[in-house]
Amino acid sequence: MTNEIKDYKQSTASKESPKGKSGVGESKPKPKAEPLKEFLKREEIITMKKDITRLREVEAKKERERIMGLETEEEVQKKRERREKLRKEEERKRVEEEKRGRLSREEIIKQVSDLESKEDELAKDKSILEKILQKFAEEKRASEEERVRLSERINQLEKNLKDILAQEKEIKEEAELLEKKGGGAKPLEKKEVQKRRWKIEDRRREIEQEGWDLREEKNSVKLQIKEEDLKYSKLLEEENFYLEKLKDIIVSLEKTRGEIEKGEKKLLKVEEELKKSKAESKERQPKEKNK
Repeated sequence: MTNEIKDYKQSTASKESPKGKSGVGESKPKPKAEPLKEFLKREEIITMKKDITRLREVEAKKERERIMGLETEEEVQKKRERREKLRKEEERKRVEEEKRGRLSREEIIKQVSDLESKEDELAKDKSILEKILQKFAEEKRASEEERVRLSERINQLEKNLKDILAQEKEIKEEAELLEKKGGGAKPLEKKEVQKRRWKIEDRRREIEQEGWDLREEKNSVKLQIKEEDLKYSKLLEEENFYLEKLKDIIVSLEKTRGEIEKGEKKLLKVEEELKKSKAESKERQPKEKNK
């Protein structure tokens, strides 16, 4: 182990510079190291100088910026005038908006008022038409009852006429039978036959007259039925006319009520916008005073 150490030392010594061995070009002796305290003190002074230099640069930059930011009195006045102009312009716009809002509100109120007047007129017309149609219904009902009555009368007259025809036939047969008997009768019997013939003839005339009266009445009733039918047809035509009028009024009334509802909603919206605009104006006033 000792030999190895010796060999290592010899190997190390052989690697040293030849100059070291000859003594030529030997390096000068190094100065002694200065104390640590003085070294730290000097480093601290250098750092402080750098900090002071940096601080002065920062202050110089701020000063340059401050100088550049300074405004002349004229510039300040111009800026003030611009702010005042902007404030007045905003105030003018606000006033115009409120004015437009008030005008819009007044216009909407007038529109709604006109629509309500129209609604009242339409409601009145509707009421009048309903009364007219009620009268038509009553007249139709009366006409229908009259037509029924006339129809029943026609039926009764036709029945009576059948009875008259039966009586006429019976009298005719009786007269023919009497004629056959009177041909071979004695004078006294002939006289009796003649009396009976007169009675039959009187009865025939009465029945015939009654038949004529019934037929005339039947024709008259038929004419009344025809007139009643025309009257009823006219009633229907007029009723349909007023029904169409009523339908149109109901449609207009519903449309008008819908427009009134829309107008009321629009009015409410405009009033809310006006309130909001006034509130915003009140909020801006203190800020503008502070400026």
